[in-house]
Amino acid sequence: MNPVNGDWNTAANWTAGGPPNGAADVATFATSNVTGVFASALTQVNGIVFNSGASAFTINSAGATLYITGVGITNNSATTQNFVTAASAGGFTVSQIQFINSATAGSVTAFTNKGGADFGLPAGGQTLFIDHSTADNSTFANEGGAARLGGGHTSFFGASDRGQ
Repeated sequence: MNPVNGDWNTAANWTAGGPPNGAADVATFATSNVTGVFASALTQVNGIVFNSGASAFTINSAGATLYITGVGITNNSATTQNFVTAASAGGFTVSQIQFINSATAGSVTAFTNKGGADFGLPAGGQTLFIDHSTADNSTFANEGGAARLGGGHTSFFGASDRGQ
């Protein structure tokens, strides 16, 4: 309910066990006074669950990659949960959310892939679906970049699909 800050990778923001960051880990969100969450380091989870009555969260990959490699996102709340990939920093670090294996983006979720805004941030954010993952019933907005800069994008690889 009262995390120290919005950094996903800060142990004090989570109940016992520290931040979820492993192939078998599931991140569970309920009500919170801090709803802007960002991954400050490469992070992997099996799934993300929003409990019934969960606050409206915005999860930003903030120049890091968030890997969702198992079940995917389950939103049990009636509130749309938002995910954002930012433009890259200096063209070297691409902000991504990757759905791998059979992970689904879930229902009542929205993804915004930001476009590059200036020459210091040339590449847009990315949401990638790999293997048999699916976009399911999510909403995606891919923002354009400034002149000669990359826009945000959503891509599908392997047997992944856009869902319904």
